[in-house]
Amino acid sequence: MKGKIFTVTAALTLLAAVCFFSACASAPSSGGAGSSRAPAWVTSFPADNAYFIGIGSSNMGNQAEDNEVARKNAMTNLAAAISTNIKSETSFREVDDGAGGVSRSADVQINETVAQNLQAVEIMDSFYAPDWGYWYYVRINKAKWAEIQQREMRELDKRVQDLVAPALGNPQVSVAERLTLLARGWSIVAESPYTGMIKTSLSGESGSLIDLLERQIGTHVNSLSVQVSPAAVETEAGRPARLSLKVSSVLGLQPGQLAFIIKAKDMADGPSLKVVTDKTGTYSENVNFSGFSVGKSYLTATLDLSEFGIRPGSVKTEIIVAQRDFLLDIRQQKAELIVSAGGDVDPGYSQSAVYNTAKALFSKTLPVKIEEGAGDKTYTLTFNLEYRNAPPNDYGFTIIYVKGNFSVMRQSKSIFTYETPEAKGGGLNWSQANTKALEKLFGDLELDGAFIQGITGAFSFD
Repeated sequence: MKGKIFTVTAALTLLAAVCFFSACASAPSSGGAGSSRAPAWVTSFPADNAYFIGIGSSNMGNQAEDNEVARKNAMTNLAAAISTNIKSETSFREVDDGAGGVSRSADVQINETVAQNLQAVEIMDSFYAPDWGYWYYVRINKAKWAEIQQREMRELDKRVQDLVAPALGNPQVSVAERLTLLARGWSIVAESPYTGMIKTSLSGESGSLIDLLERQIGTHVNSLSVQVSPAAVETEAGRPARLSLKVSSVLGLQPGQLAFIIKAKDMADGPSLKVVTDKTGTYSENVNFSGFSVGKSYLTATLDLSEFGIRPGSVKTEIIVAQRDFLLDIRQQKAELIVSAGGDVDPGYSQSAVYNTAKALFSKTLPVKIEEGAGDKTYTLTFNLEYRNAPPNDYGFTIIYVKGNFSVMRQSKSIFTYETPEAKGGGLNWSQANTKALEKLFGDLELDGAFIQGITGAFSFD
């Protein structure tokens, strides 16, 4: 959303007048105990071309509170009168907050400025009557206000110039460092009451300070380009892949540390990751693409201007953000699952039931597709159950113990082993005891942090 440009309109003047007389300074429509002695400015807004004027009132029934509120309302209306004048005499730009509103309204900003220069504000008169409440009449000389404006604008200009000019004149300062300072300077001006009013020169150009800052921001952002290699990144699900970015600037400056957001092309939602270059604009590391879909998809690496506090829509200058598309090919890894049992195994033991339970658990936990039979399998998962029967007891119950020994092989090389604690099960027969023992073993295994972290890490290990 572009910054909003305000120009003089009859509607604006009418709106200000309505605010003065209806919201904060509305007089009773008929006479009362104090109406005969109410000053003329209460019922008829005073006119004086040499002054900005604010009238404020409050009638809540508490004299002390009304006194304070009426004074504040008068100051607020004084600021509104000044704001209306600023908007009518110059192009005044409020700054979007990124959510469809404005970050700080002009009236609020000017109210703060008025509050900081109370010595220039005259309290011309005040009035109180029980049925009218408290009223205040304040004003500030327009010439005096112009002096305050000029002084504050000079101070703002110097503050921003001292911040950005040395960096812009030093070729050793990187693009990233310059953008940090330019964005900071832009925020200082954008949050002041004089957004488009400060006339100055910067880096050999003359004009409005905020426009000059925006041009410099645009010049530096638009100077950047990024290359991504390889153009097609190939990896297996759950495994990292090498990714390299190289940023350059046509200004001949060092790019500096720059952040890039990587996400699926043309998709607002979905997984994303951030990478940050070094001071030379280079990034080359193993990247975990685990959140992205298996198969081929195009991703886009885009310069993250939010790191500098810059939103392209908030500035008038056209900004072309550096970005580059590349192909990501994530291949689904295949694994074979082998289940076996040893020790005190009952003839009624069902290996197929154990296999299906183990397959369901590992399919949910691991970034692999478990397939049966011969074929091209990257991994072999071996799960061996070791049974131990408890001695007979006087109650006629069958009690057994079982533990699991788990291993992962990648191309005949062992990359992970794990032994579970023994799980205990009991029942009227061995089958019932086995069911209880396996429920506990698999339930505990699914919640075993050491096992989950170790096995998922094994699939990401190079």
